[in-house]
Amino acid sequence: YRDTPSGAALDARAEDAGDLLRFLDLYTRVGGGGLAITAARQGPGGPLVGEAVMADFSIMNEPAVEQAIASSPTRERIDPKDLSFERMVARFRLADDAITIDEALLRGQSVGATFNGRFDLNRSLVTINGTYLPAYAFNNVFGRVPVLGRVLGGGSREGGLIGVTFRVEGDLDSPGVYFNPLSAVAPGIFRKIFEFR
Repeated sequence: YRDTPSGAALDARAEDAGDLLRFLDLYTRVGGGGLAITAARQGPGGPLVGEAVMADFSIMNEPAVEQAIASSPTRERIDPKDLSFERMVARFRLADDAITIDEALLRGQSVGATFNGRFDLNRSLVTINGTYLPAYAFNNVFGRVPVLGRVLGGGSREGGLIGVTFRVEGDLDSPGVYFNPLSAVAPGIFRKIFEFR
């Protein structure tokens, strides 16, 4: 990490993201994974803006994941106790002891999600809005169709035809998780009507 009057730059890497997140007491349910964070700030003040990328990791025993799978319109055989992901990419801003996630994608063969939100580190509060995408590898094919992909994929190449909108809100240790079941029957871009605001 370099911080000078002309700006700041951060380049952080970890071979085991789960160990690092537990050590920092940020999140205890990640297993393994490589983590790379790069960020920069222009000038003496303002936000530190960057990207976090995590690859080949698992989320274990997460109650919110169990709720998401239970609310899914598809009936996949997924073990919510140990869910593997290939990649997570999150674009973020850090300012005034708060991390704002502008956009993020969580991608696995079985499930995926797109989300944005805010972590208030001072008050240990979190607010995240997003869309849970079941059967992600198959479901995302619709988002990649030229021209129609924007409509079928919910306005994004990373989205899917089928999805359930959700909100995670409250204390970092035990936030509430809310789903809008009506969003499951609204394909693609029409699902935005049911997004949490």
